[in-house]
Amino acid sequence: MAMPIPAIELPPSAAARRDELFEINRQDLQRRTDRLFGLVMLLQYVGGVIAAAILSPRTWDGVGTVHPHLTMALVLGLLIAAPVWFLAAFFPGCDPNRFIIAIAQMLMSCLLIHISGGRMETHFHVFGSLAFLGFYRDWRVLVPAVLVVLADHALRGYFIPMSVYGIPTGAEWRFLEHAGWILFCAVFIGAACVQSRKEMYAVAERQALVEETKSRIEHVVIDRTHDLRESEARKTAIVASALDGIFALDGSGRITEMNPSAIAIFGFEDSQTRHPHIDKLISLEAGRGSIFDVMAAIKDRADGEGVRMEGTGFRPDGDFPMEISISPVHVYGEVTFTVLVRDVSERKRLEAKVSHGEKMETLGRLATGIAHEINTPNQFIADNVRFLQDSFSELQSLVESYRKMAAEARAGSVSEETLRDVSAAEALHDFEFLSHEIPNASREALEGVERVGGIVKAMRQFSHPGTMRKEPINVNAVVSGALAVSRNEWKNTAKLEVCLEEEIPDVLGHAGDLGQAVLNLVVNACHAVRERHQDARMGVLKISTMAAGDTVMIEIEDDGCGIPAKNLKKVFEPFFTTKGVGIGTGQGLALVHRAVVELMGGDVEVHSEPGQGTRFTLRFPVPVREAVH
Repeated sequence: MAMPIPAIELPPSAAARRDELFEINRQDLQRRTDRLFGLVMLLQYVGGVIAAAILSPRTWDGVGTVHPHLTMALVLGLLIAAPVWFLAAFFPGCDPNRFIIAIAQMLMSCLLIHISGGRMETHFHVFGSLAFLGFYRDWRVLVPAVLVVLADHALRGYFIPMSVYGIPTGAEWRFLEHAGWILFCAVFIGAACVQSRKEMYAVAERQALVEETKSRIEHVVIDRTHDLRESEARKTAIVASALDGIFALDGSGRITEMNPSAIAIFGFEDSQTRHPHIDKLISLEAGRGSIFDVMAAIKDRADGEGVRMEGTGFRPDGDFPMEISISPVHVYGEVTFTVLVRDVSERKRLEAKVSHGEKMETLGRLATGIAHEINTPNQFIADNVRFLQDSFSELQSLVESYRKMAAEARAGSVSEETLRDVSAAEALHDFEFLSHEIPNASREALEGVERVGGIVKAMRQFSHPGTMRKEPINVNAVVSGALAVSRNEWKNTAKLEVCLEEEIPDVLGHAGDLGQAVLNLVVNACHAVRERHQDARMGVLKISTMAAGDTVMIEIEDDGCGIPAKNLKKVFEPFFTTKGVGIGTGQGLALVHRAVVELMGGDVEVHSEPGQGTRFTLRFPVPVREAVH
């Protein structure tokens, strides 16, 4: 059983289109059926003429003579068929046509029944004609057709029954039988026409709905396409106007696209922008390998999960520092990469300038202590040099006495007076004392000079502005320099315990920034020790370096006042300080975090117990080729 077609609420535009489509299909069907009946009528006419020539004489007279029905078939058949041919040829599809054709078709059936002498077989031509008229799918066409047949059968059956039923008498009630069958057939064909018309209407409705849906989809597609084009234009404009350089790389690291900023940053000429390899333009910081190595390491990550790092870019006028971001992009199973680059030359210069200023500020705060540390050895150097100067005068007088005695000895005799002068000079200048103290004074003076030189060297290293590029750093040398510069802070405050691991690997960074970080931690430790012990006794300050695997560590531990738990999360925030006005700026530990974490990619860990002390642990990554195993 066929499923019923659900009713669909159409919008007004679709409903109007449904009616239009139904009318178009109906007219097309009517035109095709009109032409079909034109052909059918021709075949019927030819067949009727042939039948009249062959069958009529035998049917009516029993002999093979020419019968008047042949003339009837020729003339009357032509009169019936001619209007159909005319309408089918020149006015197919006109509304009256189907009614005219229905009447003509049934008249042709009646003519063929008459020609055949009322043979029962030709009565089936009526049913066939009704079925053909059903092609119009309009039950109204059957009404004139049935009326024509019934009228013909009634009149001829009454007056000329031989021409309808093939019998001369006794056919008065045969009309009712034939009429019943004709009406029966017409009712079913009419019902089929009604159903077929509904189906045509449903088809038109579905087609209208499809067209409406298609139109809506097309409008959506047009809108979406427009939105996509606008989005693509915006993205293109964003990429084109971005100040950072943007590269698109294929899986091999070859550049497929770049934005104008990338072209400007690297100083490309048009002829140089044709797919160079990214490794020819960018070198990563030591220990990172090449960009291609990084791509291989991150290619299986989800989109956007890239890495950030620093490196060096190369252009015709020289190299320059840059920040680099590399991210994988997965498109239809293929992995490509996006690289963002930023020229940080100016920022690095400003950072170096600020860092240098901060170091100078630190040295300024320590200037009195450093001056004292230089002045103390300078004082005993001066005392020893004056002693050497005085001792030289005494030795010079003693040498003159010896020279006089030597001259007399060469002359042959030494006078008693000369011997007495020599003995008096030796007693006066205490030669044994001078021979013992002069070497000590010289050694002490040299030690003082070396001590001053060490302080000056440490200050020079600490205050040197450095370079923008990361360089290998000897951690032990940095720690030693910071301790030398801060000697006046800790020498009367805490007992210093230093344990520096030998042959520790270098780390990458800026020695000046790391030196400032260590110096800030040492000075803070001394302040904490003084705050706790109030100069009652010496505290303890422990400094150690060590290496473990791919990490180098610096630990600075004191037994000072400690840091309250509520402040531990704030200590690295800029301008946070618990010290009094004029003592702290709140920048010391912020600079430690910046130097270790931001500039060197390390980590800072702090552990503190109020009243017990604090331990800072600085961890630094070691370049792969220098990692300790």
